[in-house]
Amino acid sequence: MKHLVRRHRRFVGHGVLVFALLATSVITFNDGTTTLFFMPHSGDKIRVGETAEIDVNITTKTSINALGATVMFPPETLEIVGISKEKSFLDLWTEETSIKEDAGEVHFSGGTFRPGGLAGTGTMLTLTVKALRPGEAKISFGEAEIYSHDGKGLVVDRELRTMSIAIAPKDTGSTAPAETKPIVDTYAPSPDINGDGRVNLIDASILTYHLFRSYEPRFDLDADGKVGLSDISVLFARMSRS
Repeated sequence: MKHLVRRHRRFVGHGVLVFALLATSVITFNDGTTTLFFMPHSGDKIRVGETAEIDVNITTKTSINALGATVMFPPETLEIVGISKEKSFLDLWTEETSIKEDAGEVHFSGGTFRPGGLAGTGTMLTLTVKALRPGEAKISFGEAEIYSHDGKGLVVDRELRTMSIAIAPKDTGSTAPAETKPIVDTYAPSPDINGDGRVNLIDASILTYHLFRSYEPRFDLDADGKVGLSDISVLFARMSRS
């Protein structure tokens, strides 16, 4: 009986947590810290020859209006084949975004005219990468300067996060009959939604935000064609093992 009560309390606890996340749908990072991070559109796995889109994001409690940053990537395993500013909150680009393929660098800088600057979460760039060789490709920030919207040009303290992409060998198209289900399971999106190497409440918050929005495969953690409570269950199961 005591065992059943403990299990019941654990279930209720998770239910309360889900309810709270659904009510707030807010990405939470370290208090007061401005954080730069990567958000892949379709998980952290890719095959040689395939491309993937990755948002370069920022979240901040301090209003900001200008920044400059360098994204580092391994040129031996990844190639940058596209840069999009379509979703960017930056509307003033102080220099042309540049790619140094040999050095594995993408540099950009700009600002925003929006009243009050940016306080919250926004996308700076969307990168399209192509996998060149099997292995693990780590994407990181080499440097970043962020300025507060205070009329003084003060530099904001920031945290820089990394993400890793697992690159599998190119699919050779085997002629042997094979079921499709194991392939779907193998390449289901990672519960580590924000790519920071941890499965925690940040990922749960991001996932619950997208529960009632248009379908995006990167949030379909059990690869069943929809984003729902079963995906939250998958995420919680990974949290308990992290």
